Amino acid sequence: LSMIFPSHFGNKYEYHNRKFNMAMRLVKLYEPYLLYKGIFDDRNLETLRIKNAAKEMDKRFGFNPKSIDWEDYFMNTHIHGLIKHVL
Repeated sequence: LSMIFPSHFGNKYEYHNRKFNMAMRLVKLYEPYLLYKGIFDDRNLETLRIKNAAKEMDKRFGFNPKSIDWEDYFMNTHIHGLIKHVL
């Protein structure tokens, strides 16, 4: 109906259509990661991290993934880069 009478609904159709298209692009972009059936095993990395913690490798090389603020990374780096370079 909004496609037949777009002026009747103002910019609502265009606004929601853009939002929908953005959501569909994000779904297509993340689809391979969301539907991936593989299993990631980080036991060797964790063993190496523990052994090197005593040698202060974590501080020198930033080797500890547990020290990453993942929320900050996704909100300020990943999503920002995704919008700038992909979408």
